[in-house]
Amino acid sequence: MSHEDRSLSIDEMDLRILAELSKDARQSSRIIAELIGVSTGTVYNRIRKMTERKVIQGYIPLLDHVKVGYIF
Repeated sequence: MSHEDRSLSIDEMDLRILAELSKDARQSSRIIAELIGVSTGTVYNRIRKMTERKVIQGYIPLLDHVKVGYIF
């Protein structure tokens, strides 16, 4: 594994952060930090790095199609 490949790897803490973001992408870094037992700065920096590396590619709303007028 090259140095670049290792820098792109996801570890257990990243997975825990991603799991929390998957539950609610609007959670603050502070809340996620409290839930997984690390500092706010750690969560913030890891989210930033995963965003820079395109692990996190954006935040998409989950819509209720009926409420927004898309009746199938």
